[in-house]
Amino acid sequence: MLERSRYLLSITVTDAGPTPGCKRLSFPEQKSHGGGLGRVASLSFYWDWDGCAGLPVTVKARIELP
Repeated sequence: MLERSRYLLSITVTDAGPTPGCKRLSFPEQKSHGGGLGRVASLSFYWDWDGCAGLPVTVKARIELP
């Protein structure tokens, strides 16, 4: 989901979980590797997540617009 106002972009994305047969990492391990969550953290002034490693995870981010 994407919502935009004059000064704020709110994004919510749900990942369906890992592909069968892939190594499952805990959520903090994924964050430390600097992938997509690293990008989210660097762009947003606030972000959080809901879910469990190995199951669907929803990430919510708020980004200030210039």
